Amino acid sequence: MREFQYVITYPNALATRGGTTLVNIASGFASAISMRNGTICISAKSLLGVMLMPTRQGDTLTFSVDGPDEAQAVEAIEACLKQYL
Repeated sequence: MREFQYVITYPNALATRGGTTLVNIASGFASAISMRNGTICISAKSLLGVMLMPTRQGDTLTFSVDGPDEAQAVEAIEACLKQYL
């Protein structure tokens, strides 16, 4: 299992194209991918969960990736986050 954190740099980043792109990328991997903001933890493969997760600029998201393709998933998600969040 791999974990990493990311600080949101754009306001409303998950409620826009960034959230949809994140879900599309996460859904392409066999690994289980979750994201946590404080005490709220959701699957990064759930569009509804990602869009409704309460976040704001400056929040730190913690991602957990566990599965056979976790290294590739982490790399792809980090690239998405840097571009959209």
